[in-house]
Amino acid sequence: MINFKKVLKNLFFTKIMCLSFSIFKLAINMYLILLIQNLIDFIVQKGDGILNYFKIELLKYFFILPLFLIFVFFSNYYYHKLSKKGELLIKNYLFKKLIFRRELLDVDSGVVSSQFLTDIKSISKWYSTGITTIIIQLIQFLIPFFMMVYYSFILSIFVPVLVLGCYYIQNKISKYIAEKTQELQYNTANINQFIIQSLNSFKTILQLNKNRYFSDKFSSLQKTSIYDVDMKISWAYSFFVALYVALNNIIPFFILGFGLYLIFLNMLTIGKLIAIYTLIAYMTEPIIVISDLLSQRKVSKNLVSNISYMFDYAIDEGKVKFLDDFTELQFDSKQFVYNENSDKKILEDVSFKICRNDVVKINGTSGSGKTTLINLISRFLKSDDVHIKYNNVDINEIDKELYYKKIIQVEQRPIMLESTVYENVALGDSYSDNDLNEVIDICCLREFVDNKTLDFVLSEDAKNISGGEKQRINLARMLIRKPEVLILDEPTASLNRKMAKELVSNLSFFIRKYSITLIVITHNDDFDDIITKEIDLNSYS
Repeated sequence: MINFKKVLKNLFFTKIMCLSFSIFKLAINMYLILLIQNLIDFIVQKGDGILNYFKIELLKYFFILPLFLIFVFFSNYYYHKLSKKGELLIKNYLFKKLIFRRELLDVDSGVVSSQFLTDIKSISKWYSTGITTIIIQLIQFLIPFFMMVYYSFILSIFVPVLVLGCYYIQNKISKYIAEKTQELQYNTANINQFIIQSLNSFKTILQLNKNRYFSDKFSSLQKTSIYDVDMKISWAYSFFVALYVALNNIIPFFILGFGLYLIFLNMLTIGKLIAIYTLIAYMTEPIIVISDLLSQRKVSKNLVSNISYMFDYAIDEGKVKFLDDFTELQFDSKQFVYNENSDKKILEDVSFKICRNDVVKINGTSGSGKTTLINLISRFLKSDDVHIKYNNVDINEIDKELYYKKIIQVEQRPIMLESTVYENVALGDSYSDNDLNEVIDICCLREFVDNKTLDFVLSEDAKNISGGEKQRINLARMLIRKPEVLILDEPTASLNRKMAKELVSNLSFFIRKYSITLIVITHNDDFDDIITKEIDLNSYS
């Protein structure tokens, strides 16, 4: 469940400061209008002592003006701070929820990242500043309105016409723009995903000579999904601006004309008419802003609903908070189906037991379910037809944090930070020099570290090191945590024969020393000398 109230409670002080400075700014601004009105009326009505009166009013004006500018500065500063801090808090909150969701393994990362970056930015505008802005704009409307009523009750009657007209136009156009903006955001996410897929499949595109096809495809998507929708938004916005300008010229014209008639009847002064005319400008902006914000509220609610799939999963924490040292893992599978509509079944009637200190090799042809099996054991996948017990405890009942201290799967394509080798191994934890040196030696990184040191900074996606070095750094990252069960998927794929044999020999020593149970998927014979058990998935088919 997405709940921003607790997250944004830290913004209370900033909101109060923003409101306070905005109110003071408006109050002083109204006082300045009052000064100008009094000055004009004095000049028109009296004529005598104009110079002295002007000097006094001028002194008042220039005394108050710096104070006004200070309030302008701080009201804008705290509003900007409220907006940016709110966006920061919301993004931090949602990413924290996001990063703990196992279920996102089944969701396309490109779509998730695009939605996270685009939708959340729009959402934060309403949730961080929406209510505060509405309050400020209401005050900005009401104070000038009551001043206008004070100056001339008759002329204030025109205000409801202005309000209703502006609101109607803004509401209609905003709804249309909101719909198209949502469509645009969705289309943008799809195009971003197309770019990611194209870049990831660049070798295939090159080999098939389909560069032009993908280029034309992208151009077509840009035209129909982005440009055409953008132009519809532009048309609607331009239409709205034209109507808004028309309304904001017609109403003040009537007020000015009727006001001059009231001056002729001695029911209004020239200074008050000028003040009223000035106040109209202050009242139109809040109408537009509030109407736009109410539309933004609806858009934000829809966007929250659209991205809820990323956050609304039940937290898979597990009830078991303590486990004895690993003794055995029991795997029982009736079947596994990736898609409920699919007829393809794997891991049918597969059952085996893995005991402490076993070195297990998973065999099977392509598509037999080797990777699926280790993902099930690692809790990256879940199925009602697959039951796995760790020390006779259902793995889904075990606290996730505890489980991943016990069992670790080494990914083939690990995340690499643009940071030092040490930070990529430690990932924020602290380890002794002995532990670090041990895993460096085990993972055949001694020469690498001696040449470049642990302070060597990896580039984006570790492009400044080889694939084998990246793989071994990732292995060191897992080994230093000394899991009780270690799962490896083609761990020597990026290594030459000599390096592979050395690594396996080192691993054999390490797992014996710390009584680590090893599960490995490999298509070569590097591990054959240390294997104690083989599980052949083909034998279950």
